[in-house]
Amino acid sequence: MTILRIYRKGTLYTGFECEGHSGYAEAGSDIVCAAVSTAVQYCINCGEKIDRVPMQLTVDQDAALIRCFSKKPNAQFSKHIEILVELGKSIAKDYAMYFNLEIMEV
Repeated sequence: MTILRIYRKGTLYTGFECEGHSGYAEAGSDIVCAAVSTAVQYCINCGEKIDRVPMQLTVDQDAALIRCFSKKPNAQFSKHIEILVELGKSIAKDYAMYFNLEIMEV
């Protein structure tokens, strides 16, 4: 199962971590993994390339883990994470056995 944890401080989303393999299908054919990976990469790229947010980014392919946190609160990056939340809700609704979304207050 893939778990996407979203972190929020007050009204702003501050970061997220995504871990695990969905197990929906074999590697290369897993549509759940593809959807989650695309959404996560979109959010990271928006933060880095568009918003230019100073970030802490960790990618551990062996552990199937990505962590992305803004070093300081940023309203625009929070909006991109909000989009990630909505995408995550949609994926969780249709593929609950393979994907879970958690929102954590920090």
